[in-house]
Amino acid sequence: VFCDNASPSITDNRIIFNLNYPFCSKVWNLGGGICCRNGSEPVIVGNTIKWNTAKYGGGIGSFESSPVIDNNIISENVSFHDGTKAGYGGGISIIGKGDVVITNNTVSDNTGDFGYGIYASFSTGILNVTIQDNFVGNNEGGGIRCGAETLDVKNNTVSKNIGYGIECYGKGT
Repeated sequence: VFCDNASPSITDNRIIFNLNYPFCSKVWNLGGGICCRNGSEPVIVGNTIKWNTAKYGGGIGSFESSPVIDNNIISENVSFHDGTKAGYGGGISIIGKGDVVITNNTVSDNTGDFGYGIYASFSTGILNVTIQDNFVGNNEGGGIRCGAETLDVKNNTVSKNIGYGIECYGKGT
């Protein structure tokens, strides 16, 4: 699913076995299952997002967008190394400015160089991230890694990840 400055409702789907690789896309390998970029504001609810691959966000990749990600199963996705840089966010990767809400999801069994179930990093502007009421477990590379201006991580179950459970960096609050 590709969203470019769009705000679709993506609901109750099985998004499985997709690959975003350099020769497949010129969107720098963002989002194997769902790719959101350039001000997109998708509402992503009730989906199974599994067995997808991309450099940034094997399951869901977002660049300078504001997705609402709620009540999904995001599992067994892969972020990969492309020979120059490591992959980030096996489950979900959020990059650049935006207001992101990630609630009531199961994010599990995702892998990658910096596999992380959920990876969020601001590179330009402000990134406000709310991660609440999720199960984040059994991910290779860590559970949650965030560097955001405003970061609110609460009421999550973060367990059995290989690496940090939650790693925060930068000047976020």
